[in-house]
Amino acid sequence: MTALVFALPFEAAALQSVSPDFQVWVLHATGRRAAAAFLARLESSPLAPTLVVSAGLAGGLNPNLRVGDLLRHHDSDPLPPFATDVPHGTVFTAESLVASADDKRMLRLQTGADACDMESAFLFALCRDRGLPCIGLRAISDPAGQSLPIPSEALLDPQSGRPNPSAIALALLRRPTSILAFAQLIRNAAKARASLARCLQGNARSFPG
Repeated sequence: MTALVFALPFEAAALQSVSPDFQVWVLHATGRRAAAAFLARLESSPLAPTLVVSAGLAGGLNPNLRVGDLLRHHDSDPLPPFATDVPHGTVFTAESLVASADDKRMLRLQTGADACDMESAFLFALCRDRGLPCIGLRAISDPAGQSLPIPSEALLDPQSGRPNPSAIALALLRRPTSILAFAQLIRNAAKARASLARCLQGNARSFPG
């Protein structure tokens, strides 16, 4: 069985059909909270996965990456034979959202990474400790030159690690000039999510049972 792991429901929403050989695990959390939720799911699963695919959206750090571009990444060899048509890249796991284009540029200089997320490194470490093959698949939702139009703590609640609709609404009311940019952010995220879903469904036959 392959465990296809998403941090948030939004990331998994475009996935329409799945093979009976893999299960979709939605953790309803980001960052370290996602790692704790993943561990709980792993320990409660009656069937241990033979492969873990950490799938979701990511912010671009490489200026050549565009919205919807895909990256495969992992932290151990050999690379699992999954989605071999997707370019390999490096993804840095941040403790919080990387909100501004300047912060992305600095992170790119410091790490050389192509993209950033908030879960992969934590999930990789848990899988490595348990001898489980794990690979990441990320779709770029906000490119390197794009800043978030509202504060990051409005997009993701610092306490729950989940989107905060009331905080988002309040931030938009306080800064109505950000509404158009926020709408574009949502469209970009939907485009990235659709790209991710197409890849996962197109590569379903490569999942080990």
